[in-house]
Amino acid sequence: MLSRTSGNDLVLALKLADDALTRHLLRNMSAESARKVQAALDELGPVPVSRIEAAQREIANIARGLIERGEIYPLERRRPEAPTGGSA
Repeated sequence: MLSRTSGNDLVLALKLADDALTRHLLRNMSAESARKVQAALDELGPVPVSRIEAAQREIANIARGLIERGEIYPLERRRPEAPTGGSA
């Protein structure tokens, strides 16, 4: 998916992402690409939230298309099991 995403959209989308997501994505890139994205994030000044949201939507649309074509598969997220009631 990253190879189909523009570098600019990726940097913008990560602007407000939490650190865990950013680290996860950077670990899945080549060292050089990760360095460039991190440098771009570090240099990125204030950006209107509307531009960040547009970049996030674009990446989500790319992912959705890849999923629909069966090119990638989303991970199944399991919900924590609810405790079973009833005490003895």
